[in-house]
Amino acid sequence: MRQPGICAGTIKYLFNEAALTGCEHRLIYDLDRGTYRAMILRPAAKLTELQGTGKGARLMDGVRFRELTLRGHRSFSSGKSARCIHPTGWLEKIHHHLQDGRGNS
Repeated sequence: MRQPGICAGTIKYLFNEAALTGCEHRLIYDLDRGTYRAMILRPAAKLTELQGTGKGARLMDGVRFRELTLRGHRSFSSGKSARCIHPTGWLEKIHHHLQDGRGNS
């Protein structure tokens, strides 16, 4: 199942912000709640939540994260997971696997 634009706008925004600020950004997924939010890793290793475009979002009603797969890492189906977006333009490849209330993927 595909949810149009899932995280896409947020990821593009964070990619640009990382390049502009020179700071690593992270997209934090809460698979149990079906939410994601953006954070920035500021100098002195202070991780803070972003406001505006990067502010947290929720999947559409009836849709949940079935699994997130990070390239070179294991898959996650519950709990929290993070995707790093580096100021050099590198970001971890991730696959979002979604499921609706009827079990359709």
